[in-house]
Amino acid sequence: MDLSNKEKVVTRIENKKIVEHWDTIEEIPKKENWKNSNGKF
Repeated sequence: MDLSNKEKVVTRIENKKIVEHWDTIEEIPKKENWKNSNGKF
């Protein structure tokens, strides 16, 4: 299976400061191998 990596970064800012930070990197299969049409992100 041909895979690619996708990254998602989420931050929450309060009073001009980053107070929370999340990131994820996941392998994503080719679109024809998806289980649904929504994608990952």
